[in-house]
Amino acid sequence: MLVFGESILNDAVSIVLTNTAEGFARDDNSMVTGWETFLQALGYFLKMFFGSAALGTLTGLISAIFLKHFDLRKTPSLEFGMMIIFAYLPYGLAEGIKLSGIMSILFSGIVMSHYTHHNLSPVTQILMQQTLRSVAFMCETCVFAFLGLSIFSFPHKFELSFVIWCIVLVLVGRAVNIFPLSYLLNFFRDHKITPKMMFIMWFSGLRGAIPYALSLHLGLEPIEKRQLIGTTTIIIVLFTILLLGSGTMPLIRIMDNEESQSRRKSKKDINLSKTEKMVKKKILAVIYPSSCRHTQVDRC
Repeated sequence: MLVFGESILNDAVSIVLTNTAEGFARDDNSMVTGWETFLQALGYFLKMFFGSAALGTLTGLISAIFLKHFDLRKTPSLEFGMMIIFAYLPYGLAEGIKLSGIMSILFSGIVMSHYTHHNLSPVTQILMQQTLRSVAFMCETCVFAFLGLSIFSFPHKFELSFVIWCIVLVLVGRAVNIFPLSYLLNFFRDHKITPKMMFIMWFSGLRGAIPYALSLHLGLEPIEKRQLIGTTTIIIVLFTILLLGSGTMPLIRIMDNEESQSRRKSKKDINLSKTEKMVKKKILAVIYPSSCRHTQVDRC
């Protein structure tokens, strides 16, 4: 769940950052200093992030209150329809007021899973879960099919040095993001995030359709720049999915084996230390038979 939640939040933040960059690219900031530009970008990012999160949270709470006080359990079809409306509502509202729709959906989904879900009838709960799982599976399949077809459908521009530097910066950026924030979160968590979990989160950070979709919507001129960004994004996506994604489970098994071996070794050391202590007692009892009693061997 940590890996899944981190990846979802990462995609949402990437969309907000891209919208921030595009907004400043459209505006005329020629008379603004670098420090003022940074502050404006930071303010725009915070407005997008917290505004979208607040809108999604508010929508989720409204759905929970609505389904709690309006009994729709006798009409599961109407209850299911209202859930679909409330699920799409934060996205439409956020996009309509120039906020991040995916960020609103993220926080709305968190709130609805904790509160709204328990106000539904058992029939609607099962129906909603199975429907959303099926739709999510079909959408994910279509997205990755489009991603695979795009390799052969669009013109590409490849530069090896640019690709290598982008991959290195992606890995370094994830390390700077995950490790300090995980240590910070451990001060507020009952179940601590172990260094092993942090490393798995860093290693299994898969890039998918969201970065590629963002690269396609960048208004870069000339067209060669857009092709370079798109090609590099596809390579990074394939690198993370094929190499890092396929290596995640073997890495977890290797780390589990090393951890189990270290536990067995420590247990063996404990047993050896007990044996050595017993041998020492017997030797002391033989050397000092008259001055040491059986219960006072350790003192001699």
